Amino acid sequence: MKRIVASVISILIFGSISAQQIDYEKSVIPKEKYPPLKKMIDLKDIWRNKIFSSESVRGVRSMNGGLNYTILEKGENGTNLAKYNYKKGKKVATLISAENLKFDGKQLKIGSYEFSADEKKVLIGTEIESIYRRSSKAYYFVYDLKSKKVERLAEGDKQMYADFSPSGSKVAYVRNNNLFFKDFSSGKETQVTTDGESNKIINGASDWVYEEELELSQAFQWSPDGNKIAFYRFDESKVKQWNMKMYDGLYPSDSQFKYPKTGEENAKVEIKIYKLEDNSTKKVDLATDYEYLPSIEWTKDPNTLAVISSNRHQSEVKINLVNASSGKGKTVHTEKSDTYIEMPFEVHFMEDKTHFIILSEKSGFRHIYLHNIDGKLEKQVTSGNWPVTSYYGMNEKQGKAYFQSAETSPMDRNVYSINLDGSGKKRLTSKDGTNKAAFSTNFTYFINYQTTANLPNYVSLNSNSGAVIRVLKDNKKLIEKLAQYEIGDKTFFKFKTSEGVELNAWMIKPPNFSEANKYPVFLTIYGGPGSQTVTNSWGGSNFFWHQMLAQKGYIVVSVDNRGTGARGVDFKKVTYSNLGNTKLKIK
Repeated sequence: MKRIVASVISILIFGSISAQQIDYEKSVIPKEKYPPLKKMIDLKDIWRNKIFSSESVRGVRSMNGGLNYTILEKGENGTNLAKYNYKKGKKVATLISAENLKFDGKQLKIGSYEFSADEKKVLIGTEIESIYRRSSKAYYFVYDLKSKKVERLAEGDKQMYADFSPSGSKVAYVRNNNLFFKDFSSGKETQVTTDGESNKIINGASDWVYEEELELSQAFQWSPDGNKIAFYRFDESKVKQWNMKMYDGLYPSDSQFKYPKTGEENAKVEIKIYKLEDNSTKKVDLATDYEYLPSIEWTKDPNTLAVISSNRHQSEVKINLVNASSGKGKTVHTEKSDTYIEMPFEVHFMEDKTHFIILSEKSGFRHIYLHNIDGKLEKQVTSGNWPVTSYYGMNEKQGKAYFQSAETSPMDRNVYSINLDGSGKKRLTSKDGTNKAAFSTNFTYFINYQTTANLPNYVSLNSNSGAVIRVLKDNKKLIEKLAQYEIGDKTFFKFKTSEGVELNAWMIKPPNFSEANKYPVFLTIYGGPGSQTVTNSWGGSNFFWHQMLAQKGYIVVSVDNRGTGARGVDFKKVTYSNLGNTKLKIK
């Protein structure tokens, strides 16, 4: 389980600082130490005025065939949904314009969108309201691209996780802890479950534990043929309740929700399969003990559902294949660890119906493995003393997989391709830093989002060979703006603890740093495994907050502890800046 540790400690480092236009009353360095400098950062400009926001390409969806993609872009009257051609780079059409997106005379704002499988309809979420970290609810509307007709998904309260059926004729969703679907050909709403109740029973959505710790939010899935819906049922009846004050007005309100603490009883979880043809529901029988069911995934066979199960210690994970007709399951793959297995445990089923991919840390590093449908290992696709950090998918016809890894550095991320037999691994991104890819449906193109610790988004369109076709956003204006401010580089270094453990860290020093004076240090840290803070990536608003602290005389430091990811990477190719003769003393 992830743990969060946040602390501020004072460390004395010998040095000096200079600055002008600083709030001298609140600064920790005497006023006489400051000579003239560039512009200083104001807190209001970071979060209220947002003058340092970087440009990006938002809401990318690759369309069928992989020739075009859609994005959300700002128009004169709001957000539009636009269609672009990968190869030519030109806008093909504005599919939905903000001024035309209205229902009952009210203009709707696109908060989220998804296409139906035939791309004739668009499911639009509006007035999105966050619940926890990953969960939200909204009002949903269906927009017909040909007729331009807008139809409300459902009356009453907001819905959660609205999702098209494979045919696009139906949409399933959760409302008030119950699962529903609507058939647009008849206009009929069908209520799949009826026992949903706040702080007691949840159908089709996750409880707090599964959302926060197992990264599960939408807890239902359509079968590939659209004739069945597999869904979770959480029974929180015996989970102890947590009361929390919500300071959202003049008088705080009291929020109550089920929250199992360490060692306390969790919700009782089961998987059910609903059949649309006869409105019947069958409970899944895994024939194996479990505490958690981290995920479900339909295979490409519409009668076979995969259910991932785990013990409470998360030291044993099983892949169970369930016959949707009988509800009976059999275990085809088991993985064990002396410590624990990181969640979510990724399983991806191939179109050939005879193989699946898993991402496993059983070698000590997270890698891609190819199994046949009976669970037999056929090939470890990637290997090495570095982790695969994201799996993007594969072109099955070419037998080529695409992924992101930390091979070159624990701080960097690059995009690669590799043949399923483990040969032909190729790095597709040339710029150092953090690279994140959004591939076209046929894996012919990808949009790459590249940043470094000191440079914002550089967004490019690339071929699957890695060649840059065109630059979509370079954030030149923001970079020019940064040159006007007193911005210090975020530099990386490493050090050994008193126990001889080598840790990675970064530092931002105050302007005109010198070793003639002492400085306080602001230490920011995340204590959970798998969550790095020391990465060669853009920090957004926090980057400017840390710069503001440095301008006020603090040295800002972040350290990744021994439990964070990518620490096994060979450091020989990594260049670090260091502290030279600077002496650190913990006060």
